[in-house]
Amino acid sequence: MREWLRSPVATRGLATETPEPPYDSYATGGTVRQWFDLVVHCHAVTPARPL
Repeated sequence: MREWLRSPVATRGLATETPEPPYDSYATGGTVRQWFDLVVHCHAVTPARPL
């Protein structure tokens, strides 16, 4: 877990205009620890639905 928090990652937010690459909400180069104050994982899977 510590190594994951310290390693550079790429992440994608909600795609508003472009659901295909290149995404309009894409970030890379930082660590999870730099970008987020809190990460929540829910162990529940539901079908996708429009926002």
